[in-house]
Amino acid sequence: MLTGESVPVEKGQSSQVIGATVNMSGTFYYESHCYWGGNYVSQIIKVVEQAQASKASIQRIADVVASYFVPVSHRYCHSYHDLFGILH
Repeated sequence: MLTGESVPVEKGQSSQVIGATVNMSGTFYYESHCYWGGNYVSQIIKVVEQAQASKASIQRIADVVASYFVPVSHRYCHSYHDLFGILH
């Protein structure tokens, strides 16, 4: 699945396999060359964590706009209610 194969791919002697390899039948022996921290899944997790930790530039702009818009609109609503609320 991580290698992009949509159908089973036959492997033979000296073929490389990954942790997501499914053994359809029989038994096979493998030698591990990558350990925790150096495999595909951990690399994907690291990239996702980095993306989540950094903000996109549009998000920074939205944060700045919201930091002004929300207090101003809040004050406007309270002022409107104070001025015209008694007339209703």
